[in-house]
Order: sequence, then structure tokens, then C-alpha cells
Amino acid sequence: MSRPPRRCLTCGTPTTNGTRCPAHTRTTRQAKGYGATYQVARTALLADRPLCWKCDQLATTADHVPPLRSYPSPDLWRGVLKPACAKHNYGRSAKA
Repeated sequence: MSRPPRRCLTCGTPTTNGTRCPAHTRTTRQAKGYGATYQVARTALLADRPLCWKCDQLATTADHVPPLRSYPSPDLWRGVLKPACAKHNYGRSAKA
């Protein structure tokens, strides 16, 4: 007897690859470019420049424009990474 197809945990579409359909497959932080190298650079950036570049409050995130995929080497990040608060980086207020 064969098992019935599993359904995507997000939308309920039948799937053959496990728990999510291709539209809802999660990407790891490492695959997005936020691995160990990025975390070290981010920590150093926030230690060196702890204030948001827009509102001069304590920075909580590192803003990077253009995307990390365009600048894979930390040597190229200088000038494109800026510390920012969640309000200015994501367009919403930081959760308390």
C-alpha cells in the first residue's frame, strides 16, 4: 500500500519533497549569505559604529545595500554596510 502524498505545512498543497511545497521551501541563513563570516563582520560593524545612521539611536541591525550576493567578500562590504535600527532598516518600529 502506498502512502497518501504529504501536504505543505504552509498552504496544504500536495508535495513529494517532504513538508513544504517548492513555493514555501525555507532557505537557510547560510544560503542567503548570513553565515559565520557575515555575523563576525556585523558584530564588528555594530561595535565600531553603534548608532543608527538615520536617527542616532542604538543600532540593532546592519543595513546592506546592494544585497550581500553582489558583494560576497567582507573586504568589499566597507561602505555598503550601515548600522540601523529596525524602524529604519525594515520600515517598522522595533518590538519592545
